[in-house]
Amino acid sequence: MVISREKVIPLIDIKIDGERVEQVANFTYLGHWITEDGRSDQEVKRRIGMANNTFSRMSKLLTNRRISFATRSRLTKCYVWSIFLYACETWTLNASLERNREALEMWLYRRMARISWKEKKKNKECDTVRVLKVSNAENRRLGRVGWPVGSAAYRRDSAFSILGFLQPRTYVDNDMNRSLGRVGLPVGSAVHSYRTGYVLADPESELKALG
Repeated sequence: MVISREKVIPLIDIKIDGERVEQVANFTYLGHWITEDGRSDQEVKRRIGMANNTFSRMSKLLTNRRISFATRSRLTKCYVWSIFLYACETWTLNASLERNREALEMWLYRRMARISWKEKKKNKECDTVRVLKVSNAENRRLGRVGWPVGSAAYRRDSAFSILGFLQPRTYVDNDMNRSLGRVGLPVGSAVHSYRTGYVLADPESELKALG
């Protein structure tokens, strides 16, 4: 196989013990579909189909209203969504594939909540029934330190965390006092200035904070 973004894939002429090696357009490696164009379109669509089939086989359980929606959401993440996200760290995502991912997610939740298409509910209205949001592929891809698609700030924060630092903390200076909070304070807060700093990891204090 030759992986290339060119429209015309070049041919190879490699021989082993006098026999020419077959050139293929795609093949499966460790359950992951690799194509010669280097894209992930076929793999993502294949994974969506596999997730749909798995959900259909488990539909009696995952749509059973005698089981709480939160429990069914966890089961879906475990048995269905994990199939879709297999090897997603290697995907090359674009806007079209991201829409396909969102469509699959809403398809699953609409059926779990038994929302009929006849009700003509929009996705925003269906969001109210979602107890647990599944983690998307982009977050898992960016979870690797130094991933090219990730922002410089994200890579910096991940690197500091791995090197033994806590997550970045934001010190907010207000008129006469200073409050310490996690990054992600509401945008537009009544603050005059802020700065971000890193503190050495202290396992005991971190566990107390989580407790």
